[in-house]
Amino acid sequence: MFWSLAACVSIAIVAARPAGAQTLRGLVLEEATEAPIPLGRVVLVTLDGDSVQATLTDEQGFFSIDGGGAGGYVLVVSALGYRTARSERVELASGEVRITQMYLSLRPIPVSGVDVTTSAPDEVEIPELAERGFYDRMETGWGEFLTFGQIRVHGGAYTPQLFREMLTIELIPDRGRGSGPWSDRVVLKLDSGSRRVGSDGWLGAGMCAPVIWVDDVLTPLMPGENLDDVAPKEIIEGIEVHRAGFGAPIRYFQNNSASACGAILIWTNRR
Repeated sequence: MFWSLAACVSIAIVAARPAGAQTLRGLVLEEATEAPIPLGRVVLVTLDGDSVQATLTDEQGFFSIDGGGAGGYVLVVSALGYRTARSERVELASGEVRITQMYLSLRPIPVSGVDVTTSAPDEVEIPELAERGFYDRMETGWGEFLTFGQIRVHGGAYTPQLFREMLTIELIPDRGRGSGPWSDRVVLKLDSGSRRVGSDGWLGAGMCAPVIWVDDVLTPLMPGENLDDVAPKEIIEGIEVHRAGFGAPIRYFQNNSASACGAILIWTNRR
């Protein structure tokens, strides 16, 4: 994703809360006008890069998010049409409520057939992705997307790491495919208590294995193969994640097993 250090004002407030509870509350505002940004996505991330909680801002740009325990965290904030911002390190003590403000700068969205001037030269529309409906699906608001520019500046070195800030994705270490971040399994989160079986066996409760398409070709992972093997980060131009029946064309789910609770579409420069 685009990472820009957000201006962040924090005030610590000790309030009467259950023992061990920590909360971050605040506003997400447009940098130039200080107007509130509704439906902004706020993700609380540990210093190791693990997502703890996520929420959306309301019509006034307000959010409230609980921490997973006392310690250091980072807020990752994004919204359609804005650059994703990352706060400085925030230390949360047990029972603490911290108030903060995050500011996002505008990021123009390229539209086919319209000349757009942008201060982000690395964010360009890929004609082949436009022909395959990538940008049209992104505009609908269904699913989660990574664009060419976001992938280029993402801090992850391996393909599974590109998914780590996504709300609908869980990364699971898979020793059978290796012992590093390149071998993590990328699985979809379901409603709590749900359970689906994937091609590699049972997953944990609340998770399931999506089908994977690379450049419009169904690409199941072979034994010992990982996602970075079939599509290294350096060749990827776009990523889509869809739950079954939402956003992606139905053909991505037809003639697949019952484990196809969703689909990951990866678009590369191998044309």
